[in-house]
Amino acid sequence: MVKVTTEDGKIILSSKFDKTAIEGYKKLGGRWNKIRQAWVFPDTWVNQWGLSRIHQDEIPPPDGGNPGVATFFTPPAFLMPHQAAAVEISKTTPRYAFFDDTGVGKTLESLIIASAHKVKALVLCPWATIQDAWIGDAEKFTPELKVINLWMLNKKRDKNMLRRIADADVACLTHDSVGGMFDILVNAGFGMLIIDESSKLKNPKATRTKIITLLASVIPRVYILSGSPAPNDFSEYFPQVALLDPLLWGVSFYKWRTENFVQSQYEIHKYRINKSKEPGLLADLRSISRAVQKKDVLTLPERAEQIWRFTLDKAEMKAYAEMKEECKASLFDDGGNVKGGITAANVGVAIIKLRQVISGFLLDDTKSCHSLGTSKLTSLLELLELIGPHQTIICTQFQMEAVFINDSLPSSCICNGTITDSKKVQSIEDFKSGKIQYMIAHPRSLGHGVTLVNSTYSVYYSSSYSWEERKQSMDRNFRKGQENSVTVYDMLTDKLIDTVIFKCLQRKEDAASAVLGYLRS
Repeated sequence: MVKVTTEDGKIILSSKFDKTAIEGYKKLGGRWNKIRQAWVFPDTWVNQWGLSRIHQDEIPPPDGGNPGVATFFTPPAFLMPHQAAAVEISKTTPRYAFFDDTGVGKTLESLIIASAHKVKALVLCPWATIQDAWIGDAEKFTPELKVINLWMLNKKRDKNMLRRIADADVACLTHDSVGGMFDILVNAGFGMLIIDESSKLKNPKATRTKIITLLASVIPRVYILSGSPAPNDFSEYFPQVALLDPLLWGVSFYKWRTENFVQSQYEIHKYRINKSKEPGLLADLRSISRAVQKKDVLTLPERAEQIWRFTLDKAEMKAYAEMKEECKASLFDDGGNVKGGITAANVGVAIIKLRQVISGFLLDDTKSCHSLGTSKLTSLLELLELIGPHQTIICTQFQMEAVFINDSLPSSCICNGTITDSKKVQSIEDFKSGKIQYMIAHPRSLGHGVTLVNSTYSVYYSSSYSWEERKQSMDRNFRKGQENSVTVYDMLTDKLIDTVIFKCLQRKEDAASAVLGYLRS
């Protein structure tokens, strides 16, 4: 027999010895109290839900997880089959992961899910997607939902913010704003939490991850969305799974990693999944998630990826060769071995310096900019002349690159960290409306949710070494709504650092290791 009481924010549970049940208690974070002779858990919705599944015949499920009015909801006809299927999944599953490709309509299906269940929903998403994606789609497809920009209300310290939250059906907020608003959010009556780009929670040690996981534990329905949930390795799934259903993998990352991963023989800080454990882990993941691929649900035109090669002049090549030797001397001893204490950050500095030289400039220790040449910029202008009057996204990594390009083009705007959020929104709107021909953007500024299907050309003037960042930015104009073929150009020089970075992206390899090999050669 199971006896359950609540006291001071704790669930107190006593029962006869059951090894299987005890394993479940531990996964939920339960602690054995010797004095009470009982198990003690934080009194959260997710723990109540977990205990009701461990003791199905004795503990009833908590309120909020049953389908309720959604049982009778018919998905609208304009949804694609996979979107309608998502709504049906939400009727029987209160917590689920939609790891669907970018551009297949996760925002719209989430709004329909919120409409179906008629509960107040909190959406955590990147800032850039609040107005354009979430509020924009709601106005077009779910006008019955009152959607508010909670991030903006909080930023402006709106005196009526609590009343606006109470009156809203959906409130949109950035992931990093949760900490400062935690008490308000916990007491606002949210019955659903939608976490867009849940890969932002891939680090179990991050404060952001811990706070959002705690918030999710008290909200009945939680749906997470991401086109690349674990961009680096399988272990990045853990925080997202633990947030949805701790009965699967528990709440202790290190215990889970110890049980399911093996340490690399050569790099003590690297772990790889134990092959004997992999089938079970994948089965667990499949039980709470799906992954829809773009090619399976959308009929899109082709996307061609091409390389636009350019060369540096003699003076630029001399500056590059000198910088390469300087970087090599800082990283290797006379025997060609990596110096002690060298980290990925040291290698990153070398990458930045070499890439700046290729782009025709160099920032010194005082951040003063020294011009080295214009070969790359001249080659870009030749490429844009070839592209013609078409709207084009130009991706850059360095602020000075954006400045030089913007000064050289007659109809362009900058969208990166150097401009205010309001100007960034205006730049995106001007580009989408056709007022501006060229958008010069950092890939992170276009990383999540921004739709630019008015553009059919993208040029990577320079690339980062993050595959996730690259993939997200490439999908801004290659997604639902695109009716024309898309062409992507990468500007590269033969045998220099940008080609090394590009090859790492293609193979999803570690850039730091590849750069060390390049410099050593």
